[in-house]
Amino acid sequence: MLVKLNIEGYGELVVEIEELGAGGELISRLPFSSKVETWKEEVYFKTPLERVEGKTVSKVEGGAVALWPPGKALCVFYGVSQPYSPVVPIGEVVGPYHTLSEVKSGVEVKVEEYPSDEGLPLQLRKRGICAAERTIGGESSVVMNVRSKGKIFRFEAFEEDYGISLEGEALFKRTEDYAETTFLGKVKRLLSRFERVRVDVNEEGYLILSAYAEDLKGLVESLNQLVEAYEKVYEILG
Repeated sequence: MLVKLNIEGYGELVVEIEELGAGGELISRLPFSSKVETWKEEVYFKTPLERVEGKTVSKVEGGAVALWPPGKALCVFYGVSQPYSPVVPIGEVVGPYHTLSEVKSGVEVKVEEYPSDEGLPLQLRKRGICAAERTIGGESSVVMNVRSKGKIFRFEAFEEDYGISLEGEALFKRTEDYAETTFLGKVKRLLSRFERVRVDVNEEGYLILSAYAEDLKGLVESLNQLVEAYEKVYEILG
C-alpha cells in the first residue's frame, strides 16, 4: 500500500508499506502527525503504535523504511548509515531519495494514505510498476520503483509539453576530479550500446543516468534500458 509523508519545509515523500504484520498495524493508525528527528543518514519520527513486533534486522539498504521497536518510530534510511539497534523492515521509499538530507529535525510530518489518482502514475501501476505522484519544492513529478534481479531501481519522471524527462537515482555528488573523469569515461563507453540512456547531472548536482520519452510506450522502453544500464554501472562501482 502506498503511504504519503508530507514533511514541513521539504515536501512529499511516498513510501510503499507492507500490509501484513507491523506494516499493517501502522496502516491501521493512519492518518497521524508527528515531529521529525534526524540521525546520521536517517529520518525518523514517533508513531501512534503501542508496540512494534516482527522480525528484526540490524542491516538495511538506502531507501528502506522500518519501525524501531524501542521508540515505536518510523525510520527512513537514505544513505549508508545503519540503525542504532535492530529494526523491523516494513517497506521502501518510492523514487529517488537523495534530497532527504535536506529534511530538518523538529518539523511536522503528516502521514496518510496515498490518495486515488489517475494519469501517468495509474497507467504505470496497471503495468506492474510501483508509481506515484509527489511534490517537492513546488515541483510535481512521478516517482517509481522497478524491481530487477532482487534489487530496487528508483526513477523520477517529469511530464512536460514536449515529452517526458526521466531521471534515475543519484550515483554520487559531482566532484570533477581525476577519479570521476576516469569513471565517466568508462560509463560513456558502456552507454554506447543503449539507444535512450545518457549520463547526466540532476539539478542538485548529482551524477545520474537519464532518458527521454515521447509517450508512455517510450517511457516503459526507457525504463527497461535504464535498469539494465544501472546494473552495468553498479558493476563498475563495485
